[in-house]
Amino acid sequence: MDATELRVQLLEKIKNADDEQLNIIKNILDNIEQERSGTYNVQGKILSQEDFKREIAKAEDEYEKGNFTTHTKIKEDPKSRLIEIMRADEDSGLYDS
Repeated sequence: MDATELRVQLLEKIKNADDEQLNIIKNILDNIEQERSGTYNVQGKILSQEDFKREIAKAEDEYEKGNFTTHTKIKEDPKSRLIEIMRADEDSGLYDS
C-alpha cells in the first residue's frame, strides 16, 4: 500500500471517528511531533514547547542572578565546584519533572 492509499484510508476512518478516537489520534500525532523536535529535559522526558520556553526562562533568570559557573572556575577546583553546583541545582528545583 502506498502513501496515497494509506492517506485515503486514514481520512475515511477519521471522518467516521468519534471524539474519543479523534483525541487519541491527535495525542499520537502530537507525541510523534514532540519526539521529532528533540526537546527533552535532563531526565529524558519530552518537553512541550511551553515547557521548553519555561525552562529557558528559568535558566536565563538564574544567569541574570549570577547563578552560573565559568569554565575557568570549574577547572580551578572541579570537585568542590561540582558539589556546589549539584546542591544549587537541587535547591532551585530546576530539574524537577
